[in-house]
Amino acid sequence: RKHAETVSNMLDQKDLYYRIAEIQESALNHLDDAIATYHAILELDTEDQISLDALERLYESNEKWAELIDIYKRKMDASSESSERIELAVKAAYTYKNRMNDVDSAIENYVQALSEDQNNLNILTSLEDLYTETKRYDDLLETLETKVNCDADNKHEHQLKMARILIENINDNARAIEVLKSVLDEEPDTTAAIVALNGLLGYG
Repeated sequence: RKHAETVSNMLDQKDLYYRIAEIQESALNHLDDAIATYHAILELDTEDQISLDALERLYESNEKWAELIDIYKRKMDASSESSERIELAVKAAYTYKNRMNDVDSAIENYVQALSEDQNNLNILTSLEDLYTETKRYDDLLETLETKVNCDADNKHEHQLKMARILIENINDNARAIEVLKSVLDEEPDTTAAIVALNGLLGYG
């Protein structure tokens, strides 16, 4: 590394650092030194993809979750591709939820991913699960309403979930009746909607 610091051309410096990092990681198994070398490259070029990819791999394999999240965020900032930013935000959300038990930060990252693709059903379903877990019923209703509008194949299933939340968790029977009637207007034989509506209207 000392020799690399004396090389004036940035590309030459980066190339030398790459070789040093490879030796540190593969030959010597000095992973912390390799990490430090890749960070030295990022000081020369903050968006160096090779270093960012290597750090992502090293932090993930060594279960350094906070550092991994930081790399995801740096890669998001460096990316001009919406699909890549979505993938990275979802990775960050997964890491927050499943590795760090930080549900609020997981939600923030799923919301960030959703801002890139508002009708992404996988992201909406992940948010639905987290809002259910955290009892954030207003956010849950908004998420289900989005799914109603973009997931025609399962529209009525989402509406029935909305009605149940309105009845059991929000105590808004009037809106629940509207949602159930909407289901029955399109599919009059929907048993779950009939039973729920009769119960609300006092016919059950």
